[in-house]
Amino acid sequence: MAEVVADAAQAHSPEHDQEQGQGKDLMGEAGTEAEAGSTDRNPGHKARRLDNEGSASVSREGSFMQGDNASTSTIDTQDSIEALEEMVERIDLQDPELTGRLDGIVNTNLQYCTVARTKIGGNSFIMAAEVDCTSEPKKPAPHNPLSNYIELKTSRVISNAREQNNFERHKLLKFWAQSFLPGVPTIIVGFRDDDGNVVAVETFKTMEIPRLVRGKEGAWDTNICINFLDGMFNFLRKIIVVDDPECTYTIRWAYPFKAIEVEFAGKRNSFLTERYLRSLA
Repeated sequence: MAEVVADAAQAHSPEHDQEQGQGKDLMGEAGTEAEAGSTDRNPGHKARRLDNEGSASVSREGSFMQGDNASTSTIDTQDSIEALEEMVERIDLQDPELTGRLDGIVNTNLQYCTVARTKIGGNSFIMAAEVDCTSEPKKPAPHNPLSNYIELKTSRVISNAREQNNFERHKLLKFWAQSFLPGVPTIIVGFRDDDGNVVAVETFKTMEIPRLVRGKEGAWDTNICINFLDGMFNFLRKIIVVDDPECTYTIRWAYPFKAIEVEFAGKRNSFLTERYLRSLA
């Protein structure tokens, strides 16, 4: 089993400048710190990793990138609710696809996914991400296929400064990371009361979220997050050495949440279908 231990030290960073398809100097200079250790390439070995200096750039095919002149990150709650109502009014209630669901059994395995190729630092990878909804029924522009995608979230209504701080430090970090990587540009958050009723709605632009928390006490930093992910990929490339489509590695982050563990699982968790394996032959 291998493990990577990272020091998630907080750091402030200057303004970032981004272009379509290529992140430049993302949030300034920062890096993750970690313990360096064994370079043994045995899949079952223990190792510690890594010192990752500098900024990892981010590029993405067919996704959005917004610069410092992007629109404001939030809009008025009432405006958000009215915008959602307008979307509902445009729905054709007689659509056979919708009416067919009335008496059907809900299949929780069904989902709509977008597949994107993303580059973090020197690591390029393909990822699939579930998409909750779209703001327009028509297809987006070919040069920006993800522009209409929206991620839906819920959170308990914020009633004091401590809850606001927790929301910004923890919830917004998760919301940003989940939508940033696949390139979903908009997140709509419904704030619910203790009875589970949504009492407020707020819209966030994914690329604007880091500015909402920057400079605040205990704030997270996007550059540290991205550099850690880049370092993690570099670590995995050294650890995952068995070239067998039926073999798997298990990556876990478990209590006490101080290290990410990588374990060679062999063929016991193989998930690729026979059809896919035959296509590789």
